[in-house]
Amino acid sequence: MYFSLLSVLSAVSVARGTDFGTFKGNVMPRQLANCTTPCAPFLTFTECTNSTCICGPFNSTSPDAVTACTSCLAPSLPYVASNLTLVAMVCSKCYSPCNATLFAYIESLQCNDTACACASFVPVGATAIQACGTCVESFDYQDGAGVIEFAQECGITNSTTASPSASGSPSAS
Repeated sequence: MYFSLLSVLSAVSVARGTDFGTFKGNVMPRQLANCTTPCAPFLTFTECTNSTCICGPFNSTSPDAVTACTSCLAPSLPYVASNLTLVAMVCSKCYSPCNATLFAYIESLQCNDTACACASFVPVGATAIQACGTCVESFDYQDGAGVIEFAQECGITNSTTASPSASGSPSAS
């Protein structure tokens, strides 16, 4: 099963104890004090209520700023670091097709189970989730396919609405 942009930080991250709430509220102050400065621009995006707010810190800083933060986090929280990188990529490359999906994703971070996470995505709809997954596949095949697979698992899409690429490896060009 692909761990996707959608499911990784909601259900799986809570289970692993590396969700952004833990990161910001507990882990950051105690274990990652040295990362406060490089990560400061990105600490509030989980409190956002729209995609413009979520992407603002990522799109208004240089890629080097994201790298500085993720490099600092990687030794202690590689999972969080890789997902910050993924959010930054989605914001810069797929903002329009992922607008609603990205907000649902951030909203689902409060969830402790898949059913709760799925409830955040139902209002987004199959077409928007499919468009986001396809866009993400263009730079991160596994997570893009995972977006589509997560929607299938939630019953939002079915295998006939998913792209052929979501069920297998990318085709050679």
